[in-house]
Amino acid sequence: MIKVRLFKAGFVAIAGCLMILGLSAKAEAVERLPKKTVPLSAEEVRRIYTDKTWQWSAGAGRFIAKDRRFIAYSEEGGKPTIAEGRWLVTDRGQLCMDAVWSTQQDKAKARTCFRLVRDRGTIYQRREPTGDWFVLHSFKPKPDDEGRKLVAEDTVSPNIARLKPGMK
Repeated sequence: MIKVRLFKAGFVAIAGCLMILGLSAKAEAVERLPKKTVPLSAEEVRRIYTDKTWQWSAGAGRFIAKDRRFIAYSEEGGKPTIAEGRWLVTDRGQLCMDAVWSTQQDKAKARTCFRLVRDRGTIYQRREPTGDWFVLHSFKPKPDDEGRKLVAEDTVSPNIARLKPGMK
């Protein structure tokens, strides 16, 4: 009974961190997706994310090329969480992260996926299956494009090294 409660408490904390992958609160939802969008190819998705860090308000996720490793950390609400796993892409414009999310109390496996589509020069993305669509990259880049939060610098590895000793 105690183990089940701990798992549920840990899972709730981890689920909260997974919401971070849903997007930072500043990403503005697109009211209506254009009618003639097409999915990005696996190669196009790889080019966007390979060896990039997606910065969040209280953490970040890193898409490592070698072995398609995915690592992430969050300190949302003062609760440290780390993730370690893999990322994959499909020719239907899908990006998925399969990872074990760990807190100080527990850990749980989770899969988080995003769908990416293009209309002319603008790339849209949403968390699957029912997230809001938002602009990842505008045809004419804008300061609030979510894609601007994808940076080359690895800020995740040092934070994983710092937080991991206290995790389950």
